[in-house]
Amino acid sequence: MLEEQKATIKEVVKLFDQAEDKVKEVEQLDGNISIPSINELRYAGYHLARLFCEEEIEAMDKQINKAKSHCQRAIYDAHEIGIIYMLEQIKAFKEQYHHFPSFIIDVIPNYTENLYAAQEAADFIAKIKESHRENRSEYY
Repeated sequence: MLEEQKATIKEVVKLFDQAEDKVKEVEQLDGNISIPSINELRYAGYHLARLFCEEEIEAMDKQINKAKSHCQRAIYDAHEIGIIYMLEQIKAFKEQYHHFPSFIIDVIPNYTENLYAAQEAADFIAKIKESHRENRSEYY
């Protein structure tokens, strides 16, 4: 194995750790929502295992790059899932308390700014889904 490959594998391991940390964070919101990220990490592990079965440098590089992409997608998916979960919580809150706007603003003075930020997050996710569905790893 080349030194460059070892360095890239270290980068993959770092990404794997970041993804795992984010998955754990999202699981705190709801234990059932992190499955897409976990699947991506499973695929990353598969490609790392396959790496050690390869003899050609190019084939090894291909497995490393696939593992890296899966880790990046896992990070993106975990962020997306967490954001979508929180947007749903905001929506439920708005529906539950829509008759008490002055009460909400008394308790949460920056409520309007928070709603604006939530809408920006929703718009960003929608934009990525529309135009870059297959390239999540680029947006991790």
